[in-house]
Amino acid sequence: MPKVMFLAVTAKPRAEYGFDGKVGMWPFTVVRKAKRSHAKTGTVAGETDIIESVTVTAEEYRHTMLKKNGVFCKLREKMWWFGKNAGTPEAGTTLYYQHDGARPHTAKANEAHWSRHGQKSGFSIDVVVQPAQSPDLNVNDLAFFSSLQSDTELVAKRNVFDLVAAVEKSWAEYPQERMEAVWRVLYASFKGIVTARGDNSYSHHTGSRAAHSASSRRGESHDRRFPQAEIDQATAVRDTLSQQLETGVEGVVSTSSAHEDTDDE
Repeated sequence: MPKVMFLAVTAKPRAEYGFDGKVGMWPFTVVRKAKRSHAKTGTVAGETDIIESVTVTAEEYRHTMLKKNGVFCKLREKMWWFGKNAGTPEAGTTLYYQHDGARPHTAKANEAHWSRHGQKSGFSIDVVVQPAQSPDLNVNDLAFFSSLQSDTELVAKRNVFDLVAAVEKSWAEYPQERMEAVWRVLYASFKGIVTARGDNSYSHHTGSRAAHSASSRRGESHDRRFPQAEIDQATAVRDTLSQQLETGVEGVVSTSSAHEDTDDE
């Protein structure tokens, strides 16, 4: 089965702005002309288009982010209400783009590009990094990718062309109600983390994605409020940990290293 890396950018659906939560999907591929002819496949050297996957380097990622109809361009187009002159409550406020800590994402050479290109056309786009080892805080890793994959697995994929076409078809047909359900799962994780005061024992899948989706179809409202007492307790724990890190970094690192050595044994 062919393998291709995709960059999927999603956000919370906003029905009042006609936004379904899908910013864009970009395959990391390159199209070239065939170098050889093959009678069995009908490939003609110099004429038939061949599509191949490419390695996602810092340069390749930056190109996808900044090119025409790339990520920044689509953020401004699809989430127009963040524009300075949009006349909406969010107008002029910062739009945050979050990615994980993969090396192509966090390369120092790219940081200046994010900063410069984020402040254009009346928008303020800030690129931030997802907390390390926290897939439950990334809506794509948490629920969206598995949901989309359940669709594409039903489609035969003989080559890269078929795979890209299948993913793009599933992306185009992915309904807003399912995206709403995906984001409800994320909020369930947020609530679980706050309730557990940041401990890893939190309950992050409160209700299945199917249950959230059914609730969304029924038009049921989704309560995203947090009890103030839990917020205060979680904040106190965070502040205590921050103070410990500031005053005793060496001790914290040493403890972590010792624990890792023990695990290796």
